[in-house]
Amino acid sequence: MADIDPMVMSIKAAVCVALDQATVLRCEIAIAEVLANIVRHAKPQTAEALFDLVVTKGHDAVVIEIFDPDGADPFDPRDHASDPVTIDPLAEGGRGLGLILACADTVAYGPVHGRNRLVLTFFKARKEPTEPQQADCTAIRRRFVKKDTISSWLLAIALAGSGLSWATPAVTQDNTTTTRAISINGVAVDGLANDRMTTAPGEALTILASEPDAEACVPGARSPTGAHFGRSGALTAREFEMAKTAWSYFETFYQPETGLVNAVGNFPSTTLWDTASYISALVAAFELCVIDKRELDDRATRILRTLRNLPLYRGEAPNKVYHAATAEMVNYANQPGEIGMSANDIGRLLVWLRILKERHPHLANSVDNVPMRWNFCNLINDDGRMFGSFTQADGATRYVQEGRLGYEEYAAKGFALWGFDVDRAMSPEPLEYAYIYDIRVPYDGRDPRVFKSQNYVLTEGYILDGLELGWDLPTDHANDNMVASNGWRAEFANRIYLVQERRFERTGIITARSEHQVEGSPYFVYDSIFADGYPWNTLDPTGEYQPDRAAVSAKAAIGLWALWDTPYTDLLFETVADLSVPDRGFYEGLYENGNGFIPLQTANNNGVILAALLYKVQGPILQHVNQNTQVWDTAFAGTDIRANKCHPNPAIEEITCCACASRTAVRPVIPVEEFLYCRPVIAGGDVAATACSTQEHRLAPLQAREVVAQSCPAPEASQ
Repeated sequence: MADIDPMVMSIKAAVCVALDQATVLRCEIAIAEVLANIVRHAKPQTAEALFDLVVTKGHDAVVIEIFDPDGADPFDPRDHASDPVTIDPLAEGGRGLGLILACADTVAYGPVHGRNRLVLTFFKARKEPTEPQQADCTAIRRRFVKKDTISSWLLAIALAGSGLSWATPAVTQDNTTTTRAISINGVAVDGLANDRMTTAPGEALTILASEPDAEACVPGARSPTGAHFGRSGALTAREFEMAKTAWSYFETFYQPETGLVNAVGNFPSTTLWDTASYISALVAAFELCVIDKRELDDRATRILRTLRNLPLYRGEAPNKVYHAATAEMVNYANQPGEIGMSANDIGRLLVWLRILKERHPHLANSVDNVPMRWNFCNLINDDGRMFGSFTQADGATRYVQEGRLGYEEYAAKGFALWGFDVDRAMSPEPLEYAYIYDIRVPYDGRDPRVFKSQNYVLTEGYILDGLELGWDLPTDHANDNMVASNGWRAEFANRIYLVQERRFERTGIITARSEHQVEGSPYFVYDSIFADGYPWNTLDPTGEYQPDRAAVSAKAAIGLWALWDTPYTDLLFETVADLSVPDRGFYEGLYENGNGFIPLQTANNNGVILAALLYKVQGPILQHVNQNTQVWDTAFAGTDIRANKCHPNPAIEEITCCACASRTAVRPVIPVEEFLYCRPVIAGGDVAATACSTQEHRLAPLQAREVVAQSCPAPEASQ
């Protein structure tokens, strides 16, 4: 009980700037009574239990949400409250619940995401009653003017068109001269159900028909989804604070003229990969109620305008690097120059542009106009491989195949989401395996000595695929979050997780490896699980071994925590969850050798952390829900512009062969016997995955039942 007063004072300090003095006092009394009741009467499942308290300062009111500890029995104060006026002044108790109802302007109670939630609203401009009142909850005396009986048909008229929905509402009212409250059962506001909402106004009940205010936002409730791999549920108060901290990076290092964000701290430079991470943060911050729609739209329209008008490398597609403040093409030293194109970076940006227009159809037109300017002819070749480019010393452009196992397939999905044929890039071949702690770890089979490109095995490409796409194929629009239609990606991701857990079990070294920035030379390392023939090989971009730069990557740790609900990922979470600065975001990570945290904050790190927190609440972030006609599909009709820029043409559809009986069975690239940790699901020519685990499943694959196809219909006669 001794902790209640400091908590009440903290809440009072948070709301006093938004409310008048009298309302602050009412708020203080109500909160003190609520907290005291939780301490005295809540019956959680454990001896030490946490409750969550969220304060939202909206346009017209302050809303305080109190979530009971996990396992606490439901307790609606409105069902047990006594009118404080009727209680013996000498009685030691019994006033608390009545005070809560008397002091708050509205009270709502009901379950949200499996927990009991009490919502108290305090309006900023509270109208005085039209009749004289001695009414003041601070004196435990409050009277309410008599109201005539409100019939259900009148309430129904008031609700019509208001944005409120109700199921068989029951209106209850005390018809004595001191009516205390009016309650409406079964009310849902902005899609969120409440058992009952009660108002105790000083004048007639008013229901306003308006857009929901910010206080109606429940983190993750804007786009709810069903079950998914890994962790699932509402953010805790601590996790919500993490989301706000990660977003602070994008506030501090924002460039309002361009709408871009610095990739690394104060250095005003960025890439398309880091810009995609910023869009990731923007989408997640809105869904998690860190920002409102006004800020989402302002930031989104600014950055889309800049992306739409970027100067392009050789007039083809975006340069690898841009000045964040001016959007000019620059080199890695942030000096003017064209240095080439990155297919991997463009692919990641295409993933997030697709997510943005799926979740926010009002932005789809602006989104589509970004890639419509680009020429894809040199980015994707005829056999479905991705190519980047660089400027040679003589100024000529050289195009080179780009991407290795892990990142290549993820980036290729970005192109495939926009209709490009990148099947070769999405295939894991050529493929090799390395046994590390008895885990068969996959790596790219292309020899770095021949192809001049390292085959790093890193965590990030696999967790991005899981968090954003659910390890699904780009053509899978089923939104089934418990089956990964790109099955081998889920299987390999489980191995990437498991080998890092095994390293910790065998050596005690907490492990979550990915590429990351470092302070000072070499500035950047590939902190690999396997590379160049060696496990746990930390290399700089020149290939030099940098063992002192190995670290627990914050983005990798939180990403693994979101996708795998295990004691080990709990440990990863605790390792990095508090490595942050409130107005600058999370540090890159924690050095394995004990040299402390990496004293840098980046857009990619904080963007991935926000995406991981959103995944916990909603599951895979790409949800195919926008059924509108897309400008990307209709633009340049009747011209040869699409062909000249090598854009896909949705107006042309390849007709499949009708001779189904004579089809040739094609063996999957990753056969079903390779699925050790995810159970394969066989359907058609693809192998999906489900029931992924850190233990070998040893189960037979799920086999889809084959049926005889109908004969091909005759083409319709032309009119």
